[in-house]
Amino acid sequence: MKNSKRIWTKEELTIAYYIAKWDYNGLGIEEEDLVESVIGNTTVASLQFQVANFRHILGIEGFTKSDASKAMYKLVDDLANTTMTNVRKLVLAKIDKSETKIQKAKVTKVNKAANTRRDELNAESQRNFEAQMLLQRKLGRRLTPVVK
Repeated sequence: MKNSKRIWTKEELTIAYYIAKWDYNGLGIEEEDLVESVIGNTTVASLQFQVANFRHILGIEGFTKSDASKAMYKLVDDLANTTMTNVRKLVLAKIDKSETKIQKAKVTKVNKAANTRRDELNAESQRNFEAQMLLQRKLGRRLTPVVK
């Protein structure tokens, strides 16, 4: 089965363009949240690749290899005389459309961390209980755990 390339929309390419020129200044979102909740169906590495392509097109030092598409070159031409503020407005509009997804992803991330910590604490508690039971048995007490 052939792996096909994902086609980035103009809105998604605009996000990569903005990051290439101005980094994440004024966006108020983490890269991972941007990829998962706003762009979707891609990876952080893919976003970084798109950003690197735009940096190459824009002639930013250190970016010499490019696999940029015609759509990227056209977007650079279209936005050549557009201010940072206006491009940021376009990007923030896309982010705002995904606000519910972003919040849901953040809650999921927090819940996952809390569940992981809870599981670690439960495992530690179980190990401590078993160690206490073993110690009591070594001291000669005949203890058996209560089974419900």
